[in-house]
Amino acid sequence: MNFDSRITWEKLALEIDLLVAEEPNSLVPLLIGLNTLIWPNEPQEWSFRAINFMTYELISLTESYTESDRVHILNDYFFDQKGFQILARREDLDENSLLMKPVLSKRLGAPIPITLLYLHLATHLDLPIYPIQLNDMSVLKWVRGGKSNYLDLKSAGRVLTQPEIIRLLNKKGNSIEDGEIPTCIDILPSKKVFTKYVEQLVNVFKRLERPTEMLLLFDILLQLDPQHLATLADRALLRQRLGYAQEAMRDLKRYFAFIDKEQAPNELQIAFRQLESIGNLNNISRTEVLH
Repeated sequence: MNFDSRITWEKLALEIDLLVAEEPNSLVPLLIGLNTLIWPNEPQEWSFRAINFMTYELISLTESYTESDRVHILNDYFFDQKGFQILARREDLDENSLLMKPVLSKRLGAPIPITLLYLHLATHLDLPIYPIQLNDMSVLKWVRGGKSNYLDLKSAGRVLTQPEIIRLLNKKGNSIEDGEIPTCIDILPSKKVFTKYVEQLVNVFKRLERPTEMLLLFDILLQLDPQHLATLADRALLRQRLGYAQEAMRDLKRYFAFIDKEQAPNELQIAFRQLESIGNLNNISRTEVLH
């Protein structure tokens, strides 16, 4: 997605399809696009200009420097000069800490948007830094030849020591004592990163009881993975609650193509019977009109 493109659902859906097929250079344009669809009265141009300015300024600051120096300059610029911080408590997670415009404005956000903004800048500095699952994705892998270092964005991009990495892994229930490399330090594909981001937004808007935003986010999750049955079930129930009977029935029929109806959760069976009765009543009404 280009920074100067006008955001529509069709445009975002196309970019998501491309994301499923290949790795983009940055997920930040997708986050801005989603921000615009959730807050349609907020123009996207300010966010694009702010990020472009930081990118160009960093490029000019790092010309002719080594890779190691560029990492240090990026950390100093991002955390010290610009003052970006990761939200300290998960309980404070809300739309303002997840959506890109308020994160850019307040320079404070949840781990994923802060991480993706940092990675966007790192990519433009030709730095081989990548997201991993460890520690809410606030720890990044910096690939340096035959060796990898790990940067902790909660500590202003500091390189973690080996004992610190081992403690983190053990805290997460992993162990490297047997010499096996745990999967939580594998590089995460962009599709998985964006999916995790959208899922966090779903949790926020579910708590706030914002069905319109939830419906948009369910659409995005199913665009990313059309066979994600839990999301399909959630969207069916939400569509039914909003009065979209035909659309809800389509979702349930897709769901029951994979799961036996008798084995499905009770709420889905009840929803299907209710929607089926509405369809039967409509058919009876049309028959009476014809006769």
